[in-house]
Formats: sequence, structure tokens, C-alpha cells
Amino acid sequence: MKKHIAILIHGQIRNNILGNGNNTQFIDTFKQSFLNEELLNKYNVNIFLTTDNACPIKLQDYFGSYLKSYLCLDKENIKEPLDIQKYIDKYMYFYNYRKENRVKYPYETAPRAEQLHGMYKRYCSYYLMKEYEIEKDIKHEFIVSIRPDEYFTQSINHLIQLLEQDKHLLVQNDYAYIGRRDIMSHYLNVIFDYGKYMYNDIIHPDEFIDMLSRSPYKYRFLAQKIWPCWLESPEVQIFEHILAYVYNNNIKASELGYIGELCQLVSNRKENVTLTI
Repeated sequence: MKKHIAILIHGQIRNNILGNGNNTQFIDTFKQSFLNEELLNKYNVNIFLTTDNACPIKLQDYFGSYLKSYLCLDKENIKEPLDIQKYIDKYMYFYNYRKENRVKYPYETAPRAEQLHGMYKRYCSYYLMKEYEIEKDIKHEFIVSIRPDEYFTQSINHLIQLLEQDKHLLVQNDYAYIGRRDIMSHYLNVIFDYGKYMYNDIIHPDEFIDMLSRSPYKYRFLAQKIWPCWLESPEVQIFEHILAYVYNNNIKASELGYIGELCQLVSNRKENVTLTI
């Protein structure tokens, strides 16, 4: 019996032609990466999408029967939507704590509560997947998390094989996450803990953090050396959230992996940007 792979696409549609834009880089490259013949011969692939202004007709025409469920947040909602303001308020509580304790958290930066909208879309795509699993009485062994403002440069076939062997999670910064079900479920529910993680409260071993982020400077020096706003970045919240799971479940650094260059951001991606939630 074939195993199941869930492809979760979440985030702003931006200038993607599947919405109101004219950029074709996503549709020109997606199928060769995620719906190629070799992969489909081995796995059942199901797609779940949450974005803002995608065109339903375009979505159905492009993804076909592989698209099991989608949510356009300006037109409809899921059965039990989260109260996003509750989680924005929770984030601001932690932000104000950091602001009031600048000796310990010395980097002056504005709050970035708008990032909760992206975390909400992550959660919604996961919710759609869970509803489909209940309906069909299945479980997805592997989950892929990507964005609609990207294009793709290689297939995921070899990455899935790494998960079949000894890897639990493969990451490309905040562009793509591919992993086994349990760790990906934890990651996709980050909205429930967003804001609580304090940058550099835990000094992580380089062997772990290097598997999640690649930059000219080590993770713990990024706020000091390059971006003061890193203190409030979504990457910090996501990486710390993932590492909490890794440590609690005794996952080895060797069981994580950095993807490399699976995807890149599309050109002129901020044309036609809307935020509808």
C-alpha cells in the first residue's frame, strides 16, 4: 500500500498567476518537483492550500484532483477558526516583556505581530489536512510545507527517501520544511506558542541550529551582527519551537537536515500584495 504525502501550501499569493498576478514561476516548476511520475508511482500525494486571493477556477485547473481542500481567507473560513486576535495579544504580552527587560534582551526593535497571519495560514492548511484524514480514514506519513511565492529547482524525491531512512526533518530556512508527520505537526501548530520563545535564552549546540539556518553568522549572533529585528523574527519562534520538540523527543542532530536549494522566492513577489485576515 502506498504511503501518503501531504503538500501544504500556505501564505500570501502575491503575484502568483494562480491569483491576480502574472508571475508563472510557481506553476512552471511545481509539478516537476512535487507531482512527477516517479514520486506519484510510489506515494499518494494530496495538496492542501491556504492563501488570500487565489482564483478557485485556476486552482482546480492547475492542481486537478491532487488538490483536496483549499481556503481563501477573504471569502470563507474553516469550521472552527481560531481567534487570531487572541494569539496576537499573547504575542504582544511576550514582546512587552522583552521590551521591559532590555538588559537581558538588548536589541531595540518594533513588534512584528503581523507575522501571526502567516502562522494562522500554516495552521489552517494543517487543519484542512486533518479534516481530510478524518473523512478518508488515512494518515499522511510525510508532510511538506511550502509557500505560493516560490519557485522550485529540484524534485523532492530524494528528500522523501532521506525521511524513509533516518531523517526526521529537512529545512531550507523559512522557505520549505519537509518531515515526518509528528515533528511537522508540531511545527505547523506554532501559532499556539508564538512569541513565548526568548532568543538566546537557550544557547543551542551549533550542530543542531546549523541544520535549521544557514547564514554568514551563527544563529546566536544574528541580532547583534546583522538584524536587530531578528529578536522578533518568525524564524526565531519557529526554530526554537522545533528545537523544543527535538530535545523533548531525543532526536539527534544527524536526524535533521538542511535541504539546500529546493526553492527560491519568485521575482517581484510583492506586486499585488494584499492582507485579508
